[in-house]
Amino acid sequence: MKKIIDWFVHNSVAANLLMMVFVVGGLLVAPTIPTKLFPDIDFLLVTIDVPYPGASPIEVEEGVCIPIEEAIDSVIGIERIRTTAREGHCFVLVDVAFGADGDVVATNMRNKVDNIRNFPDEVERPVVAKLDFHRSVMDIAVSGDMGEVVLKHLAERVRDEMSELDGVSKVDVLYTRDYEISIEVSEESLRRHALSFDQVVRAVRRSSVDMPGGSIKAAGGEILLRTKGQARTGQALEEIVVLSRKDGTRLTLGQVAEINDGFEEVELSAQFDGRPAVLVRAHRVGDEDAVDVSNVVRDYVKSAQGTFPEGVFVTIWRDSSIQLRNRLNMLLFSGASGLALVFVALALFLRFRLAIWVTLGVPIALLGTFIVLPFFNVSLDQVSLFAFILVLGILVDDAIVVGENVYSHEQRSGNRIRAAIEGTQEVAVPVIFGVLTTVAAFSPMIFIPGRMGQIFSFMGVTVIACLFYSLIESQLILPSHLSHGHSKVGGEAKPPKTGVTGWWSRFQDRFAQGLQRFIAEKYRPFLRRAMVWRYSVVAVSVGLLIMTLGVVGGGYMKFSFFPAIEADYVAAQLVMPQGIEIERTREGVAWLEKTGDLLAKEIDAEFAEDGESLVRHRLVSLGHHALRPDNRGPRVDGGHLGEVVLELVPAEDRAISTSEIADRWRDMVGEIPGASELVFMSKVFSAGAPVDFQLRAPANVLLDAVAEDVKERLASYPGVFDIADSMEPGKREIQLELLASAEPLGLTVVDLARQVRQAFYGEEVQRIQRGRDDVKIMVRYPRDERSSLDDLDNLRIRTADGAEVPFWSVARAKLGRGYSDIHRIDRQRVVNVTADVNRSIITSNEVLVDFREKHLAEIMETYPGLTLSVGGEQEDQG
Repeated sequence: MKKIIDWFVHNSVAANLLMMVFVVGGLLVAPTIPTKLFPDIDFLLVTIDVPYPGASPIEVEEGVCIPIEEAIDSVIGIERIRTTAREGHCFVLVDVAFGADGDVVATNMRNKVDNIRNFPDEVERPVVAKLDFHRSVMDIAVSGDMGEVVLKHLAERVRDEMSELDGVSKVDVLYTRDYEISIEVSEESLRRHALSFDQVVRAVRRSSVDMPGGSIKAAGGEILLRTKGQARTGQALEEIVVLSRKDGTRLTLGQVAEINDGFEEVELSAQFDGRPAVLVRAHRVGDEDAVDVSNVVRDYVKSAQGTFPEGVFVTIWRDSSIQLRNRLNMLLFSGASGLALVFVALALFLRFRLAIWVTLGVPIALLGTFIVLPFFNVSLDQVSLFAFILVLGILVDDAIVVGENVYSHEQRSGNRIRAAIEGTQEVAVPVIFGVLTTVAAFSPMIFIPGRMGQIFSFMGVTVIACLFYSLIESQLILPSHLSHGHSKVGGEAKPPKTGVTGWWSRFQDRFAQGLQRFIAEKYRPFLRRAMVWRYSVVAVSVGLLIMTLGVVGGGYMKFSFFPAIEADYVAAQLVMPQGIEIERTREGVAWLEKTGDLLAKEIDAEFAEDGESLVRHRLVSLGHHALRPDNRGPRVDGGHLGEVVLELVPAEDRAISTSEIADRWRDMVGEIPGASELVFMSKVFSAGAPVDFQLRAPANVLLDAVAEDVKERLASYPGVFDIADSMEPGKREIQLELLASAEPLGLTVVDLARQVRQAFYGEEVQRIQRGRDDVKIMVRYPRDERSSLDDLDNLRIRTADGAEVPFWSVARAKLGRGYSDIHRIDRQRVVNVTADVNRSIITSNEVLVDFREKHLAEIMETYPGLTLSVGGEQEDQG
């Protein structure tokens, strides 16, 4: 090492070339590193998505979820299986074991699922896929006082045009219903024409079809044969012949049924700033840069403004890159400020020239680090920038040690070259081992398993790379730079007494004299007394250590493993019981909207400056939650969901925090009658619910009781709010049983179930491709004949010989209620009790520790067989 230092000091060109490699390489690589709010992590998740249209959660659980769980349980590399059964859908989320190949696990799971042969006939094709990471960057609100069809077409146009932009690879349309053609046949029409649902279904399937017919190999070449009869519109379907009579007359579908070529029957709508709206969402996928995506989309919106019809507004909404830019700039400013303070501190004690070279060593090391970051998939985000700031003071340490020692040698010898070599060599071993011990301290971060371990590994890689480049700079580049300049035996030439240099020299001399006086008059006498009373000093030090630990352990200093990161929006998400009248949900959303307007006026009156409102835009939605996290299963729609979102000005432009606004809104709203859940969101990132208890027990009734007990206990903690459980009541159910009177008529349970399903849910006759849309063709009763229990009693059941009997004469209906969702973990039903916390009052760690000490044993004793585990953000803490 001594020879290497000597060689670089005597070969300043080599040292400068090495420095230029770091600087130029870093400047070239830095622009190519993606900028993101958070680093991308491999979730190590595989999803299985299985639609089962019209089925209740229990039917989905028994008919789809349990067979899938049993089939994939033997796949190697699975750590945990999480299943959700909801109306018409089974969603399985599989955690891949750390170290296993997610693609291999997904392939093996797909093979197992494909071999399942006992799915119900109505189950659609399962989709097995490894979860790809993507985050939404921004939304484009297409709004105007016009119909749903027009807005949907405009939004699809925006989606298509944005998808063609360079750097934008994933664009979705939100708040639009899927197209559907509904063939509605009334019971009266069926009886008048002596038809059944099966006859109507067969007629459509026979007549609406495109079929290849092979080819004719003629002398002039090969000619393809095709039969074209596929009906793709409601008007074309009306011409299909349902019945041909002997007298030559025909009965067409248009004469039998009313055909609606429109949208599926779900409640889904949105208003943006008071106008009907559809959202277009742009995502960042893989290594795409969020800022680049935002810039490209903003340029598109600006250029496309004049191309839309009059009365159509295309507005950028909830651009996450703004917060990304602000937070990155804040971290960069903090880093630059820290570097400036380091320079000022060094310049007060060392020569100005020495302070400059020592300080420049920091950006040189940081630029060198940029060169290697892409090899470890590290992006410029809050984690890596925090790592840079964290290591900033450490980087300066070795440069200060080397620089100060070189300066001391130069003061004694007056020869800069000799001083640079000897001064660096003298401290090389302690400096190198000091860096290596710091590297050893951060190395375990790289090997932490799990999803959160990946985030810590990015921090560890960044810190370690900075340390190594700093070591190279302090041992090879810095000594060469310090050896430059003229030497004067016996000491340096005095700086001139005029100009900036002379002023700074005089200021430095006065500061040094003052420091020497402080040392001589204050510090040295105090140190001597401390040496005499050494046992007392040790006792005081131990006492201070105990007090420090007590401040943390006693809860006076709050600790949170995942600190809250506030968003520039606040959202109120309402969940009503499934099956409730849509008007009840509308009333709840209207109250949220009204209180949101009052809240905006209140905070504007207190905090707005220059007359600019703190609330930029407002989104009111019914039937969907726009701010549900990405990558968390299939989209959930329904008339029981509502949401109001207020987009705020950036945090630096307002004197009130997002969480304070959310708290005020929560107090204004109070309780909404009949609501199952009401949550106020103000965070941009969440690792899960701060408090999340997962309950497993032998019986579902027991789970209900335990969940209520846990919720009551959590409610006793100050600062704990939004307490909820996953056992939300579902829609009311009517369970059908076949009577003994049906057997002589030849009716079976299958006959009953199929005909009831045809009438009320409908039977999917075909699924056609119309442009880019997948359109279902359904046959069912008209809406007004399937809206009450009387309609079920009036249903006519067809027997095998064509006779008709009333429903009530062959079946019995029993009214009940199930669950909206059924959650399972590792093939067992589970209930999650979740809550949020006000971190200024209490942390999730404090809740968890206290709950375990005061309540857990009593709960376990009261409910034998119960298993209670921790989920949410606490789960990743181990």
